[in-house]
Amino acid sequence: MSERVKNGGLWGYYERGTLSAWQVSNWETGTTVINNGEYCRAYARGNFHWGIEYEGNGLVVQDEYVDLRVSVTRNGDV
Repeated sequence: MSERVKNGGLWGYYERGTLSAWQVSNWETGTTVINNGEYCRAYARGNFHWGIEYEGNGLVVQDEYVDLRVSVTRNGDV
């Protein structure tokens, strides 16, 4: 399974294997302009978790929040 989102010419995505036990929630991507355009920040973030679940009830064994950010200046410096 793959989730890809294109925002402002940048791609933010995650990929899962066919038999992956991991689930992803609150996935979002976007861009933010900082200091009146001095630089732009792109982000991709979400909760990655796995556990046992049945009919909406379950036990989460591991839950990780991942927040990846990249900043680029007007000159193109990353």
